[in-house]
Amino acid sequence: MSKKDLAELADLSQYTINKLNNSGTVTTETLAKICIALNCDVGDICEVVAA
Repeated sequence: MSKKDLAELADLSQYTINKLNNSGTVTTETLAKICIALNCDVGDICEVVAA
C-alpha cells in the first residue's frame, strides 16, 4: 500500500503521513484511524523504543 493510499483510507493529511515517515510525533487519534482503516491493533503498527 502506498502512503497516498493509506492517507486516503485512514482520512489522514499528507502532513501527518510525512510526520509518520520521518519518525515525528502523532496523536493516538491518528494511530486509531490507521488501526481502523487496516483492521488491526495498535501493537501491529508501532512499538515503544526507549530514548
